[in-house]
Amino acid sequence: MKRTNKIITFIKFFLPLLLFFNFFHVKGQDNFYVVLNPTFAVGISNETRWYFHFGIDNQDLIYGDDQWILTPKQISVSAFGNYLIGTNSFFGLGLEYKSRNIFDEKIKDEQKITLQYGVFKKYKVFKIENRFRFEEHLKVENSYRTRYRFQMEFPLVQSQIYKNSIFLILNTEVLWAISKNISPNFGVWTGSSLAYKISDHLRATFCIQYRYENYTHIPITKFFIQNGMSLSL
Repeated sequence: MKRTNKIITFIKFFLPLLLFFNFFHVKGQDNFYVVLNPTFAVGISNETRWYFHFGIDNQDLIYGDDQWILTPKQISVSAFGNYLIGTNSFFGLGLEYKSRNIFDEKIKDEQKITLQYGVFKKYKVFKIENRFRFEEHLKVENSYRTRYRFQMEFPLVQSQIYKNSIFLILNTEVLWAISKNISPNFGVWTGSSLAYKISDHLRATFCIQYRYENYTHIPITKFFIQNGMSLSL
């Protein structure tokens, strides 16, 4: 238990400093963008093994091309249906519509179909999850993407695991995309979130995420500032 407390303390104080200095490091690089990404989600569960997730979010570019400027980019709506397998895994199907044309007539809207499989396990106050996704992006030229995410979640104070708890969520995701006329593309996303459990049904989240994309072409770095609310019914 003492070792666990030391690990949590190290993450709590070292990680924010690492992310702070890394932000200013990547800001000086070419093809660096800062994106504001507010979200709202609703989760619905019942007495069966099925549970559903509906979400809406938008992305606004606030820094790019060496200048700070607010530029709306897209609004997305999504719906997922998941089926619980056993006690610690799930399989799901999701649909997402990304509206972009209303902000830029040169960019077409995009639809996305997602298949996912996840395995999770709880170790006292820790929760570990592995998630695999396969996506088909329906646009002018369809593309296909596979994703793997590793995520760890735990309360900052171990005794606080119910109402008014604050959780730290750490995750890393690896992406691989292919399409007909473009060579395969590779990317890595890594993020850190603070989640505050307002009640048994409502949780607020603040997240910062680095997205290192387009490794096999012209590398792009995106710094996402995400804030959201999730409601469980």
